[in-house]
Amino acid sequence: EKKLPSMKEPGQPSTKKKRRKKSDEKLPPADLTSFVDLPAGTWLDGTVASTVLFGAFVKVSPPNSKGVFEGLVPFREVRDGPVNDMNEVVSAGQVVKVRVIDANVHNNRLTLSMKPEAKKKTNAVCFENVPDTDWFYGTVVTLQNHGAVVEVEKPDGTGVAQGFLHVSQIQDEPLEDPGEVLEEEQEVTVRVIEVDAKTGTLSFSLKTKQAVH
Repeated sequence: EKKLPSMKEPGQPSTKKKRRKKSDEKLPPADLTSFVDLPAGTWLDGTVASTVLFGAFVKVSPPNSKGVFEGLVPFREVRDGPVNDMNEVVSAGQVVKVRVIDANVHNNRLTLSMKPEAKKKTNAVCFENVPDTDWFYGTVVTLQNHGAVVEVEKPDGTGVAQGFLHVSQIQDEPLEDPGEVLEEEQEVTVRVIEVDAKTGTLSFSLKTKQAVH
C-alpha cells in the first residue's frame, strides 16, 4: 500500500474568515493601472466589502502598494459549480484570494475571480492512458471550499499540469474543510482517478485505490 509523505501542520483555506482591520478603511485609492500588467495567475489578498445578487465586491491592493481598489467578483467567478446564495460562500469582512481577469482603465472597472485560471486541454492528454494506481509528486497550488488545486509533472516530461483534488478524496475519514489537512505549497503524492478529455481537466486522489469507495 502506497504511503503518502508526511504532511505539514494543518493550514487554513484561502477563504478563511478574518475581520478586516480598521486601518484598511483609511488606505488611499489604488491606481487601476497598477493591475493592468500583473502576470497571469497572480493571486492577491482581498477583503469582501459587500455581497450583491450578481457577485461580491472585494477590496484589493496591487503588489507592493498600500492603496486599495474595489473590484467585482462576478457570480460565475466565485467558485466552480452552482451558487444559490452569495452569502453562503462569502460574507462582508472575509479575507479571500483573488486574481485579476480584467482591469478596464477607461471605465475604471476591475473584474476579479476567486477561481483558478482554466487550463488548456493539452494538460490532460498525456494522462489518458496512465493507470489509476500510478502516483505523482505534486504541490498544492490553492485551497478551495470543496478541495484543492494540485500541480504535478506530466508523465511525458513536457511540463506541468493542474488538476482538482476533491475534499472526498483527501482522506478516508469524513472531512469538511480541506484546510484542516492541507496547506498551500504543501508537497503531496496523488494519483489520477479521472481524465476528462473534452474539457481537459484532471481529478486527483490522495487515497489508495483499495480505500476508494
